Amino acid sequence: MKKHDPKHFTKQVVWLTEAETALRLNLSKKWLQAQRFKGGGIRYAKFGSAVRYSLADIEEYEARCLRPHTSDL
Repeated sequence: MKKHDPKHFTKQVVWLTEAETALRLNLSKKWLQAQRFKGGGIRYAKFGSAVRYSLADIEEYEARCLRPHTSDL
C-alpha cells in the first residue's frame, strides 16, 4: 500500500473551529479560552496558531456533562 493511498487513512477526523464549538455548546469563545488556560475543558489541537476541537472530543465532553439528577456531582 502506498503511503498516500486514501485507504491508508482509516479514520477521518472532523475538526471544528473555536467559534463552531462555542455555537454547538451554546457557550462563549471566552469560556473555551478560559478552559484552555485553566485546563479541564475539552481537549483541543493547535495547527500553527489555529485552535481546533475534534468532534469526537466535543461529543465525549458532552457525555461527561450529562447528569441524571441535580444532586449528582
